[in-house]
Amino acid sequence: MTSAEPVKEEGVPDKPYSRLREAFGRTPPHIFASPIILLLLAEEPTHGYALFKKMCELGIFEEDMDASIIYPTLRLMKDDGFIDSELVDEGSGPTRKVFHLTREGSKELDELAENLFVITASVDYFQRRYEANVSAKRRTKTKSLSQRGQDRHER
Repeated sequence: MTSAEPVKEEGVPDKPYSRLREAFGRTPPHIFASPIILLLLAEEPTHGYALFKKMCELGIFEEDMDASIIYPTLRLMKDDGFIDSELVDEGSGPTRKVFHLTREGSKELDELAENLFVITASVDYFQRRYEANVSAKRRTKTKSLSQRGQDRHER
Protein backbone atom coordinates (compact mmCIF):
# COMPACT_ATOMS: atom_id res chain seq x y z
CA MET A 1 0.00 0.00 0.00
CA THR A 2 1.37 3.41 -0.87
CA SER A 3 0.81 6.32 1.44
CA ALA A 4 -0.91 9.42 0.14
CA GLU A 5 1.11 12.53 0.97
CA PRO A 6 -0.98 14.87 3.15
CA VAL A 7 -1.36 18.47 2.09
CA LYS A 8 0.60 20.70 4.48
CA GLU A 9 -0.77 24.23 4.71
CA GLU A 10 1.21 27.15 6.03
CA GLY A 11 0.11 28.16 9.51
CA VAL A 12 -1.62 24.84 10.22
CA PRO A 13 -0.15 22.91 13.15
CA ASP A 14 1.40 19.48 12.58
CA LYS A 15 -1.49 17.91 14.49
CA PRO A 16 -4.38 20.14 13.42
CA TYR A 17 -7.04 18.20 15.32
CA SER A 18 -5.30 18.00 18.68
CA ARG A 19 -7.35 21.00 19.86
CA LEU A 20 -10.48 18.82 19.53
CA ARG A 21 -9.09 16.55 22.23
CA GLU A 22 -8.60 19.59 24.44
CA ALA A 23 -12.16 20.75 23.80
CA PHE A 24 -13.91 17.38 24.10
CA GLY A 25 -11.63 15.35 26.32
CA ARG A 26 -9.19 12.60 25.50
CA THR A 27 -11.30 11.05 22.74
CA PRO A 28 -13.12 13.28 20.26
CA PRO A 29 -16.73 12.32 19.59
CA HIS A 30 -17.64 10.05 16.69
CA ILE A 31 -18.89 13.10 14.79
CA PHE A 32 -15.28 14.31 14.38
CA ALA A 33 -13.67 10.95 13.66
CA SER A 34 -16.05 9.91 10.88
CA PRO A 35 -15.33 12.74 8.41
CA ILE A 36 -11.58 12.24 8.87
CA ILE A 37 -11.92 8.51 8.27
CA LEU A 38 -13.92 9.17 5.09
CA LEU A 39 -11.30 11.64 3.90
CA LEU A 40 -8.39 9.28 4.63
CA LEU A 41 -10.14 6.38 2.89
CA ALA A 42 -10.89 8.60 -0.12
CA GLU A 43 -7.15 9.27 -0.32
CA GLU A 44 -6.23 5.61 0.09
CA PRO A 45 -7.96 2.38 1.16
CA THR A 46 -6.24 0.99 4.25
CA HIS A 47 -6.60 -1.22 7.30
CA GLY A 48 -7.86 -0.09 10.71
CA TYR A 49 -4.50 0.12 12.49
CA ALA A 50 -3.02 2.26 9.70
CA LEU A 51 -6.08 4.56 9.95
CA PHE A 52 -5.51 4.83 13.69
CA LYS A 53 -1.83 5.74 13.16
CA LYS A 54 -2.73 8.39 10.55
CA MET A 55 -5.29 9.84 12.93
CA CYS A 56 -2.62 9.96 15.65
CA GLU A 57 -0.41 11.91 13.24
CA LEU A 58 -3.28 14.39 12.78
CA GLY A 59 -3.84 14.67 16.52
CA ILE A 60 -7.25 12.96 16.60
CA PHE A 61 -5.95 10.19 18.84
CA GLU A 62 -2.94 9.99 21.12
CA GLU A 63 -0.21 7.44 20.37
CA ASP A 64 -0.59 5.79 23.78
CA MET A 65 -4.29 5.06 23.24
CA ASP A 66 -5.53 1.57 22.46
CA ALA A 67 -5.75 1.33 18.65
CA SER A 68 -8.98 -0.65 18.93
CA ILE A 69 -10.75 2.63 19.71
CA ILE A 70 -11.23 3.14 15.97
CA TYR A 71 -13.12 -0.10 15.31
CA PRO A 72 -16.55 0.81 16.75
CA THR A 73 -16.61 3.87 14.47
CA LEU A 74 -15.56 1.75 11.48
CA ARG A 75 -18.33 -0.73 12.32
CA LEU A 76 -20.93 2.06 12.48
CA MET A 77 -19.72 3.51 9.20
CA LYS A 78 -19.87 0.08 7.58
CA ASP A 79 -23.42 -0.43 8.93
CA ASP A 80 -24.36 2.96 7.44
CA GLY A 81 -23.03 1.81 4.07
CA PHE A 82 -20.29 4.48 3.89
CA ILE A 83 -17.37 2.06 3.90
CA ASP A 84 -16.79 -1.58 3.09
CA SER A 85 -13.90 -3.93 3.65
CA GLU A 86 -12.16 -6.87 2.12
CA LEU A 87 -9.51 -9.26 3.37
CA VAL A 88 -6.18 -8.57 1.69
CA ASP A 89 -2.96 -10.55 1.92
CA GLU A 90 -0.21 -7.93 1.85
CA GLY A 91 2.51 -10.54 1.63
CA SER A 92 3.94 -10.24 5.12
CA GLY A 93 2.04 -10.88 8.31
CA PRO A 94 -1.58 -11.87 8.66
CA THR A 95 -4.33 -11.13 6.16
CA ARG A 96 -5.72 -7.67 6.90
CA LYS A 97 -9.17 -6.18 6.60
CA VAL A 98 -8.71 -3.22 4.25
CA PHE A 99 -11.41 -0.55 4.35
CA HIS A 100 -12.48 1.55 1.38
CA LEU A 101 -15.16 4.11 0.58
CA THR A 102 -18.39 3.00 -1.04
CA ARG A 103 -20.30 5.13 -3.53
CA GLU A 104 -22.56 6.16 -0.63
CA GLY A 105 -19.50 7.05 1.47
CA SER A 106 -18.15 9.19 -1.33
CA LYS A 107 -21.47 11.08 -1.50
CA GLU A 108 -21.41 11.50 2.29
CA LEU A 109 -17.85 12.87 2.13
CA ASP A 110 -18.90 15.39 -0.54
CA GLU A 111 -21.86 16.49 1.58
CA LEU A 112 -19.71 16.77 4.72
CA ALA A 113 -17.14 18.85 2.84
CA GLU A 114 -19.85 21.21 1.57
CA ASN A 115 -21.30 21.55 5.08
CA LEU A 116 -17.84 22.26 6.48
CA PHE A 117 -17.32 25.02 3.89
CA VAL A 118 -20.57 26.65 5.05
CA ILE A 119 -19.62 26.24 8.73
CA THR A 120 -16.15 27.64 8.05
CA ALA A 121 -17.62 30.72 6.35
CA SER A 122 -19.94 31.25 9.32
CA VAL A 123 -17.11 30.86 11.83
CA ASP A 124 -14.90 33.23 9.80
CA TYR A 125 -17.70 35.83 9.81
CA PHE A 126 -18.17 35.42 13.57
CA GLN A 127 -14.43 35.78 14.24
CA ARG A 128 -14.10 38.90 12.06
CA ARG A 129 -17.12 40.50 13.71
CA TYR A 130 -15.93 39.53 17.19
CA GLU A 131 -12.48 40.96 16.52
CA ALA A 132 -13.89 44.22 15.10
CA ASN A 133 -16.63 44.82 17.65
CA VAL A 134 -15.68 43.10 20.89
CA SER A 135 -12.06 42.10 21.15
CA ALA A 136 -10.65 45.33 19.72
CA LYS A 137 -12.83 47.41 22.09
CA ARG A 138 -11.66 45.35 25.06
CA ARG A 139 -8.03 45.87 24.11
CA THR A 140 -8.64 49.63 23.74
CA LYS A 141 -10.44 49.76 27.11
CA THR A 142 -7.66 47.72 28.78
CA LYS A 143 -5.01 50.03 27.30
CA SER A 144 -6.94 53.05 28.47
CA LEU A 145 -7.25 51.68 32.03
CA SER A 146 -3.59 50.71 32.00
CA GLN A 147 -2.59 54.19 30.84
CA ARG A 148 -4.70 55.82 33.58
CA GLY A 149 -2.97 53.61 36.15
CA GLN A 150 0.44 54.65 34.85
CA ASP A 151 -0.56 58.33 34.93
CA ARG A 152 -1.65 58.03 38.58
CA HIS A 153 1.55 56.20 39.47
CA GLU A 154 3.72 58.90 37.86
CA ARG A 155 2.09 61.69 39.87
